[in-house]
Amino acid sequence: MNKKDKKILKNKEILSEIYKNGSSPDPIELKGIYKITMQTGIIPNLSWLGHIKTFSHFISPYNFNVVGCNSFNGWFRWGYFEVQRHYLSVSPFFTVIDYDLKANWLSRRIKDTIVTIMPKQLYLGKFHYMIFGKPRFLGYFTMERQEIK
Repeated sequence: MNKKDKKILKNKEILSEIYKNGSSPDPIELKGIYKITMQTGIIPNLSWLGHIKTFSHFISPYNFNVVGCNSFNGWFRWGYFEVQRHYLSVSPFFTVIDYDLKANWLSRRIKDTIVTIMPKQLYLGKFHYMIFGKPRFLGYFTMERQEIK
């Protein structure tokens, strides 16, 4: 991303419009390593620590799941998740990164939703924290696919 694009991604109104007009990716297209940059909100941007999400495909005779975790430079892992489709009557589906797993302690109440900016390359996400069963929006983030070297 160039400097102009990075500046645009700090504007909440523009991010809201991009998100509203975005389409939800099929979870199957999420595979590999994605650099995470917090664009707005109360959570600090930890990209300088090498904040990444790693997505893998888990296949069993009965299921196909997309799973993953957050890490800093691939060594300190936290926030394990499953990627799911949630269906609504107003749109075909939306994609959720759900942290409600037994392996998580503090991150268990996190739910991220994402839309595609550039297919299989760049995504815009909303970071939510569940409080009394309702999502509280805490900010926007981007996920940018990294090439494995």
